[in-house]
Amino acid sequence: MNIWTRLAQFATFETERLILRPFAFTEEMDFWEMIKRPSNLRFIVPSPKTKEERTAMMVE
Repeated sequence: MNIWTRLAQFATFETERLILRPFAFTEEMDFWEMIKRPSNLRFIVPSPKTKEERTAMMVE
């Protein structure tokens, strides 16, 4: 576990209409649905090609 993983537990932000929080490993398929289209990530990061890349992206 690196420092970013440890800090993620404090990375929750909540408003009246929105909750931003880190992904959980149980949400891997939901995460994949969101990032599988390169157009969703074009200004952020390259789209992952393998399951290992996807998991690493989700963790980091």
